[in-house]
Parts: sequence; structure tokens; C-alpha cells
Amino acid sequence: MENYYIYIIAFIVLDMFILFAVFRFMRRRNTTTSSYIKAPTFDIKKGVSQHQQDFIIVNKTRETVIKMLKDIENYPTWRKDVQKITILSKTPLIYEEEIKKGIILKFEEINRPGYLISRKITHEIFLAPILLHFNVLQTKSISKDRRSQSKITLSVTTEIDVQGIMHNNLLFDKPAMIMIEKFSGGLAKSYGIGLQK
Repeated sequence: MENYYIYIIAFIVLDMFILFAVFRFMRRRNTTTSSYIKAPTFDIKKGVSQHQQDFIIVNKTRETVIKMLKDIENYPTWRKDVQKITILSKTPLIYEEEIKKGIILKFEEINRPGYLISRKITHEIFLAPILLHFNVLQTKSISKDRRSQSKITLSVTTEIDVQGIMHNNLLFDKPAMIMIEKFSGGLAKSYGIGLQK
């Protein structure tokens, strides 16, 4: 019987060690000098999961970053995942993005307080719209040699309507949610990485 408890304790310690190693690996992989990812948050009242990624843009002004975000027709030139853009309406702005593997996402510009640009993304695989929010922040700091430095940070937030997804699909489970979060996170990352070049 004593051996049984030793095995249980050994398995618990091994599991904790593996989780710690995976956490350290993921943290090291996601942390670079030019971007950082905040942990997803979940708003119980709204039934919404939010995931924010921040990217430091060193070679562009704030005005240039905003102009590039609003110039949708040129997305294929700096976002490697975008193959084709089709503008469906200029007012309100509605367009389609053809990304790799022939997937077509529909975007509609919307107003959301607190964000510079907000877009609603629809596709049948999402089961409910995903919102993509952009803020472009400029901060100034003083360097060690007392010179003023300016830093541009692109903040991209994906907002997933978990309640809406669960309402539309009763068989929705955690792996499906992880897949949607990973896809929307990759989409957000394509803006940050493209603008960092």
C-alpha cells in the first residue's frame, strides 16, 4: 500500500514538472523584444473572451502605422497571409480577405469606444463573429544619455463571443475554442509582424 502512495506522489511531481517545463517553453517562445502577449481575459457578464497582443514598431511613425491599417487594398503587400482583398462596400467599409488555403474572411468596420479601429470578422468556422480592435500608441521616454525617445506600440485585441458560439453550436467544446483562439491570435499577429518589417 505504501508503494501505491509513492507512485501517486511521483506522478503528481512529474506532472507538475512537465507543466512547469511547458509553461517556461511557451513563455520563452512568446516573449521577444518586439512583441508581447497578454493572458486572455474572460468577461462573464458579456460571455466574451479577449486576447491582446502588443507589438513595438521601431521603423515607422504612428501616422504611417494608422495609414497602413486603413489602406486595406495594400494588405497583400505587407501581410504575408493575405492573398487577395475584395472591397464589397466603402460606406460602411466591408471587405473580404482571401488568406492561405483559400479561406475567405468577411470584415466589416464598426465603432467601438476606446479603440482606434474595430472590425467584425465573420466566417462559418467561427460560429459567431470575432471582433478585431486596433490601438496605436506613442509613448516617449528618456534614455540613459538623457535623449527623448519615441516608441510606437500597436495593440491588437481579438474578442470572441463565447456565449454566441455556444448558443449556435451545442456540441462546442474546449478544443474548438482553442482552435478559434489560435486562429484569431494568428490573424492579429499577422498585422503586428507585417508592420514590424
